[in-house]
Amino acid sequence: MLSDTIIDKNFTYDRFASQLRKLEHISTNMSKLVNNGDVEKIVHLDKLRKKILIDIQKGQVKKTETNQNKIKKIISINEYIVKKINDEKTKRLDKLNKQSKSFRSYIKFL
Repeated sequence: MLSDTIIDKNFTYDRFASQLRKLEHISTNMSKLVNNGDVEKIVHLDKLRKKILIDIQKGQVKKTETNQNKIKKIISINEYIVKKINDEKTKRLDKLNKQSKSFRSYIKFL
């Protein structure tokens, strides 16, 4: 029926918009958590984010200009998150390497 297709299109669009809002909210929270260094919560939110992205890809919904702008914003937030996490990993690895070297030199003198 014609009414069924209209309802389905509206439902699909509303669901897509809702998923974009959730994705944007999750990405914003992840960027805040990166600044705080809370890795466990970031990993959990990343799993949720991936599920939403898979749902969006399966939906194959026509994207409006507004949604495209939201997607671009989400991508830029996620790029920021990845950069911050990589920077944090590098700092931690450098710190561990320094500690390892100092322990090795200490052991040599024993």
